[in-house]
Amino acid sequence: PDIYLIVLDEYAASATARELLGFDNSPFENRLRQYGFRIAGNAVTHTGNTATVMASVLNMERQETPAAGMEDVSYEGVKHNRVFSLLHSQGYRTIHFPILHYADVVSPMPHADVNVDPQQLGGSRHLGDFHYELLKTTLCRPFMQGLYEDNAQCLPALYTNHIFDQLHVLPGQRGPKFVYAHVPSPHS
Repeated sequence: PDIYLIVLDEYAASATARELLGFDNSPFENRLRQYGFRIAGNAVTHTGNTATVMASVLNMERQETPAAGMEDVSYEGVKHNRVFSLLHSQGYRTIHFPILHYADVVSPMPHADVNVDPQQLGGSRHLGDFHYELLKTTLCRPFMQGLYEDNAQCLPALYTNHIFDQLHVLPGQRGPKFVYAHVPSPHS
């Protein structure tokens, strides 16, 4: 069977979104379930360090948060991980969409058949949605004219859209595949 590990980085759990924001995320989750996805509804991490969490998941064992200045240990754990190696050896086509924030240190993965390079998408503006809205709605707005009038071309937005476009067509490709997509929204 195909395996998709889609990480919506910093996406709030449904209970959290409901309690803190009054937002009902159940239609989205129900639609994912209709497509056959499983949602880890009560999942929590042992650390707030994204690279350490993903190194733990992709190596199937808990990784400790490295000391300050030693973050490369977690990045290496993501880049050279047991899940990609195991599934690649079992005949899976392995596809890696790295998170934008540290793509340069976790990619290319040696056991990935496809390593997506976000920088190849173009998009010269490295301004995320939150920062765009913040600038657009504050005293900085007059200074934005001509710089960030259309946030659809910022790299995080382009990359997120590219990931979802690719996730839409991947099921039609032959053979078993493992897709790890680390989506930079909503906090990019």
